[in-house]
Amino acid sequence: MLFTEVLQDCFLQLEKIIPKPLQHQFISKPYSILTQYHFSIGMLIRNTFLYEDNRLYGILKNSGIDNPDDMSDLIMHLFYLHLHTINGINTVSDKTEK
Repeated sequence: MLFTEVLQDCFLQLEKIIPKPLQHQFISKPYSILTQYHFSIGMLIRNTFLYEDNRLYGILKNSGIDNPDDMSDLIMHLFYLHLHTINGINTVSDKTEK
């Protein structure tokens, strides 16, 4: 199974288990501060998907990402971009307010 297929399955599961209000709050934040979700969405990702027998874990480990925190950070950022895509939000850039 390809990484994109495994990742898409992960996203579908995350969409089901993360409450919609948290998803909306998450995508309303600037991309640059997503690390604020390390102990919520990031922990959910680590506890749900990042164990040794999991296919996603294996793909990431074989790609050279050894740390589950780094894995969950990558998945969380990709999930953010995924949510922007399915919600029709066409920008994730951080605009500086003057």
